[in-house]
Amino acid sequence: MKDYVIRYQNANQSMDEVVENFIVRKKEYEDTINSIQSAKEGDSFSHLVFVGRRGSGKSTLLRRIQAGILHSDSLSLRYEVVNLSEEQSGVYRFFDLWDYVIRDLNSQGYSIQEPDFRLYKENLKTYSKDLHALIINALRSRNKRLILLIDNIDRIFDNIGEDVALFRELLMNFKEIRIIGGSTVMSEHFWRYDMPFYEYFTIKRLEPLSLPEIELLLQFWSEKKGLSEIKDYLKLYPGKIQSIRMLTDGLPRTMLIFIDMLLDRKEQNGYQYLQRVVDNATPIYQERLSGLSPSQRKVVTELAFNWDAASVEELVDKCKMESKLISAILNQLVGLRFVEKIKGETKNLYYRLEERFFNLWLNMTQGGLQQRYEAKALCSFLESWYDKTELEGLTKEFSGLLLKKQLNSDFAESLGYALLKSKVIESESKQDLVLGLRKYEAKITNEDLAIIFEDFDKSIGIAFENKDYERAIELLKISDIDEGEKFFLLGNCYFNQEQFDVSQKYYLLAIEIGHVGAVNNLAILYREQGKFDLSEKYFLSTIEKGEIKGLFNLAVLYYAQGKYDLSEKYYLSAIEKGDVQALFNLANLYSELGEYDLTEKYYLLAINKGEVKALNNLAIHYYVQGECNLCEKYFLKAIEKGDIDALDNLAKFYYMINDTMSLQKHLDSYDVSIFKDDILVYYLYLGKIEQFKEKYNELQDQWISHYILVHLLVHHQSVLVHEYFEGNTEAKEKYKPLFYTVLYLLNDKNTIKMPPEIEENVKDILKEISKKQEYYYPKG
Repeated sequence: MKDYVIRYQNANQSMDEVVENFIVRKKEYEDTINSIQSAKEGDSFSHLVFVGRRGSGKSTLLRRIQAGILHSDSLSLRYEVVNLSEEQSGVYRFFDLWDYVIRDLNSQGYSIQEPDFRLYKENLKTYSKDLHALIINALRSRNKRLILLIDNIDRIFDNIGEDVALFRELLMNFKEIRIIGGSTVMSEHFWRYDMPFYEYFTIKRLEPLSLPEIELLLQFWSEKKGLSEIKDYLKLYPGKIQSIRMLTDGLPRTMLIFIDMLLDRKEQNGYQYLQRVVDNATPIYQERLSGLSPSQRKVVTELAFNWDAASVEELVDKCKMESKLISAILNQLVGLRFVEKIKGETKNLYYRLEERFFNLWLNMTQGGLQQRYEAKALCSFLESWYDKTELEGLTKEFSGLLLKKQLNSDFAESLGYALLKSKVIESESKQDLVLGLRKYEAKITNEDLAIIFEDFDKSIGIAFENKDYERAIELLKISDIDEGEKFFLLGNCYFNQEQFDVSQKYYLLAIEIGHVGAVNNLAILYREQGKFDLSEKYFLSTIEKGEIKGLFNLAVLYYAQGKYDLSEKYYLSAIEKGDVQALFNLANLYSELGEYDLTEKYYLLAINKGEVKALNNLAIHYYVQGECNLCEKYFLKAIEKGDIDALDNLAKFYYMINDTMSLQKHLDSYDVSIFKDDILVYYLYLGKIEQFKEKYNELQDQWISHYILVHLLVHHQSVLVHEYFEGNTEAKEKYKPLFYTVLYLLNDKNTIKMPPEIEENVKDILKEISKKQEYYYPKG
């Protein structure tokens, strides 16, 4: 393709060729030409700047606008056009700009005579004004206006320094000149309110080419040059065209490298082919790096090695720089469109390289022996580029070279690891790779082999089931599942480990890719952290995306904030969408609000929908209402469904209503080890002192609580409680009112030491004990 694709320059194309070869960016062109056409004589111009990355087509678009004016009879009668696409590199003072414009106009038939600049050495601003006045007068003499096309206009602003204010003054006061520029960055001259050109230019971003635009471009090349193989490729491998778009981020210039490879691979083996893809990108990316300062290059390189988005803190150790310096450099790189900033709703920010193939190139050419990084980058590239058949062929070819030991060891290990981690390569092919890599003494451990040949999805699922989140993280980071799902699951892992900052990072990455579940889980994370405004925002976002669970979760959030009306509203909305758990929670809400008819109604609705927990809660509801028969009935129904809480609650129910016979029968029916701490109280209540002492000695460390201690005193076990406190300083401090209550009941002389602030607490405990003893041990 070298004979017909002009990759870096278009200045040498004729105007006819520019028009003929202009296939994409047509909307931007037509909008601009229409605005020029519609401008009436004497009207002020709306000055325009196209902002896009290097290789996005800015220069080509400006050339097409130039051709459009020159080829239009009506426009060429009204306008002169000057394109400073090349000369702008020589503009480092304001008067240089007008000097180049005059030179260009003179080449078009004007005869503007410039004064000797040496006469102005004491006042160069006046020289700039006089050159501008000469241009204006020349234009007026022919009743024309000027379209001034300036590529890399941000460099002009930076070079002319304080004369930027004069530049704006001249553009505002004279309507003969309209600026249409191109810029790789959203220069501060456009957005800083204290800069002369703040909001002066209309900014149009050149977005990456869409897949239809790329296909249109390829169809054009195929037909124009008679290269049917391009058209065939479009039909046979549409997925690869999408891969080209993704890897190049839709930048036409970078994309051409890949198209070139499509037509010129026949004489190369897979390994050489890979190297050539990278080699062909090298001039572009070396030029890109050369424009950065050493410190900027360092940050870009370390960010590339990190591959995933990274925070400033994660870059500190790698860059060996202070965090403030890294932050400042990253902001510069964001402005230069090397780096994109991922903003969380908190102060946390994450950064990654904008162009994925640039990241890949850095890993493969700048990484040295960092094989793990290279392997990951290579694997991402290979599986984007090759289909399964080609990848299998590459693997076999590469394995043969490995077995013959014909490759450089660093590259052998890098590509070998990448292929081993590919999920589309058959196990048999991977075994050959392992044999070949061992000839290079590659460090492949048994754990590596286990990971290589495991079913990743199944293994990740098992790790989650076992709550082995470290293992899940290891598997996820080397797996090839959908990236959005990977980030989502990593967020879940770190959330379950209570590493909330890291969890938030991965949820935000997943959200950026469009993972709705991550939006919901990030909202839950914010809810757990008490960041209710953020939580509400993200739950509302999930609802907008049609996620039904967002209704339920938002209701839970409002409940936690005491916003019961809103909580009720969203529970009802969730119920309308079929959320059974919302029935249960709404019943709980009504119970708390004392709306008992609604409580019963919604527990019964939840039960009819199969919600087992509602049986236990409905039983408790009936107990509160004094409907003991219904209470017992629903506890028994819950027990039949396997609800352990109901098992314990029914025992407590019998205990509370003083039904000794039913309690005894209930305890005899089950293994007492499954009952909670009340079992000690039940033994006392039933008079089973030996069983009580045995269980008490066995389990007191884990079961002792305020509740148990009070009931021990109710059941006349003051000596036992006193023994618990003896020598247990921590317990005395924790349960100090109870400790002095025991001393009082035992008539211990140390009662006199009781602090006055707890006297009322002790009296209240004594009243509670006395009241319960009257219930359990009535006189007579």
